[in-house]
Amino acid sequence: MLFTTLAGYFFVNNSLGIEKFVFYTVIKLVLIAVIPITLLIIINHNKILRSNLKLADDMSKKLWENKRVQEKIITFNSNYQKDSLSIKISSLLLVKSANNYIEVFWKEGKSIKNQMVRCSMTYTEELVKEYKFIFKCHRSYIININYIDKIEGNSQGYKLFFEDFSIPVPVSRNSISKLQELI
Repeated sequence: MLFTTLAGYFFVNNSLGIEKFVFYTVIKLVLIAVIPITLLIIINHNKILRSNLKLADDMSKKLWENKRVQEKIITFNSNYQKDSLSIKISSLLLVKSANNYIEVFWKEGKSIKNQMVRCSMTYTEELVKEYKFIFKCHRSYIININYIDKIEGNSQGYKLFFEDFSIPVPVSRNSISKLQELI
């Protein structure tokens, strides 16, 4: 900006023949141009500061909401009332279909617990559909992507491996793009 001001002053004065371009004129222009340049720098700094503060505040709210969501407790209600299961959504590892039952696996400390509940996968899908980190990767599996340890692929498709869980989980061809998007 300072160079543009100096060049503009030089060309205007030379074309009009008002005054010769001397060193004291350059000093005068620099001193005069410092004020608007300083003001523009301060205004730009404040604008960027406001923008970053708003973005940081929005991200903090999302983090807080995600933490609050992960502390929610979900209940897998059975068709028979005696084998219902309630766990924190953040501890859910995966849900596996087993005929008229589902087998729910969850982390409790360092160990993995599981329980059979008599209900359908459709019911389970409806129960967990609001959580973005829970994903149906196959017609028989619903997983928590936060616990994926490794993904392997071969000619038959992808398999997911989880921390401290020995059974590989298949990924259907229809679910591959959604999984890539989530990860």
